[in-house]
Amino acid sequence: MASLQSMRQKIVEKINLILDQKYGADSPFRRLIRPYFENKGKKLRPLLCANTFLLFADEANLHLVYPLAAAIEITHNASLIIDDVFDRDIRRRGDAAFYVKHGTFAALSVSYALSAFVLELSSKTGNIAVIQEISKMGGELSYSVYLSRNLRSNYVIGKKRSMEILYLKTASLFRAATKSAALLANVSQEHVDNMSKFGESYGIAYQLRDDALAILNDVEKIGKGGESDILNRLQTIIFLEALERASSSEKEILKQYYLKNADYEVELIRDILISSGGVQAVIDLAADYLQKARNILDHYPESLARAHLYELLDVIELDTLSRQVVS
Repeated sequence: MASLQSMRQKIVEKINLILDQKYGADSPFRRLIRPYFENKGKKLRPLLCANTFLLFADEANLHLVYPLAAAIEITHNASLIIDDVFDRDIRRRGDAAFYVKHGTFAALSVSYALSAFVLELSSKTGNIAVIQEISKMGGELSYSVYLSRNLRSNYVIGKKRSMEILYLKTASLFRAATKSAALLANVSQEHVDNMSKFGESYGIAYQLRDDALAILNDVEKIGKGGESDILNRLQTIIFLEALERASSSEKEILKQYYLKNADYEVELIRDILISSGGVQAVIDLAADYLQKARNILDHYPESLARAHLYELLDVIELDTLSRQVVS
């Protein structure tokens, strides 16, 4: 089996070939979306999909998973285009967001078209359970857009609702990547359930890590403005953890800023989120979910696919974040 990096390159090539065949290599639509599918980003979701498949299947059958891996990555990019519109983020992957460049109408149209193509791709697997999982994921992502408005509420929404939104918006796609791959490999329900939990745990840990990066202003790693969550006054888990831990005066500032749109400096809010222990609490929670994912992999025999999945877990690097909080 190839290295993780060469597998990534192969997946990028296959996804672009699939898109060229669908839309025409030089069509206006293809030119519009090409930058989103160039050799950028980590491609974590299709890599998780492919390596989960290879955890159970022979490498000779790897070609069977490419349409599914493409469906997962296309869904991810379509969701980013939509998310940026509703989250009002103007930067993505070091560049202007799609809607900033091409307008909201184009962003919505492209996202809808790509989402429809995802179902077409999933049907190529010929596996009804895979199709159902991809369809379920699409519904969850769509519902998350509606629920996300609660993150800007004028009342404290609570951790349960915030985690529900996080799950639907992020973890559901990771779950679909690993669960659908297990379904495609025709394994037992026990293995399907294991890989579903693995993807869920990975996705939650990944998003919590991203939330911490946003507060710590690591723009390079998250690919968008680090102040986005604060400026948008989103009730992330970090905000809710900080609200529990902050001093009385700091709690009042957080409530005034997030719930009543009071005008405070972003740096003050960031300092409270960090100094209160809110950011560290979320890093610790991410570590718990990351360990859950590792525990699932530990039960499988040694293989290159398992080694690749461990390597993908290592992408969610948390020790450096804790050191940033302390410094």
